[in-house]
Amino acid sequence: LQTVMRPSIDRARMAAPAMADTGMGGGMGGMPGMAGGGMMPGKPMALGEFGGTSMAAGEKVGTLFQYAIQQPVTIPRQRSAMIPIINTKVEGEKVSVFSRADDDKHPMNGIQLKNTSDLHLMAGPITVFADNVYGGDALIDDIAPGDKRLLTYAMDLSVEVDTEAKALPEEFLAAKLVRGILTITRKSRTEVTYTIRNRAKEARTVLVEHPQDDEWKL
Repeated sequence: LQTVMRPSIDRARMAAPAMADTGMGGGMGGMPGMAGGGMMPGKPMALGEFGGTSMAAGEKVGTLFQYAIQQPVTIPRQRSAMIPIINTKVEGEKVSVFSRADDDKHPMNGIQLKNTSDLHLMAGPITVFADNVYGGDALIDDIAPGDKRLLTYAMDLSVEVDTEAKALPEEFLAAKLVRGILTITRKSRTEVTYTIRNRAKEARTVLVEHPQDDEWKL
């Protein structure tokens, strides 16, 4: 499973490889096989072949963080380009996440992502590829080194979830009479059963997000 962090166009305009040094023109400088804003004809490239050398180093500035570009870059007027800010592997576990707020039948494909790098991962969009095939898009918040985030990117149609809620009879627990005041304690209980069916050949790890009500004890 491979995850590609991509900066927004506004941030990308701030830095790019020098055109004279790299010999690559167009709006996508530094991306193999791309020039002039379009894909050049030729042999398709696997996702892993698009990796580049990181051109920046991150550091903390008070409670903020910054990426310092390690070499000068030049961008012609009214042009834009992208450079690799962070190019490193981080830990991640593929999971399915079921929440009735998203869908009442199918979970979402997700990743339990841990920032095992020594750099701060900035909030923004993520494009997810599984086995060099586009999987979907997601949004994440800032991830400091060592932090974890759970992100979802596409519906998992291979897994179905049935939800059944059942209210149990109210139970009488106690009665207390003090100075003419009668206090009766009763307990109400509701059970929710999640039945998960996996129709895929591969095993699934399914996380169930159950809504919490402040008036009830889970």
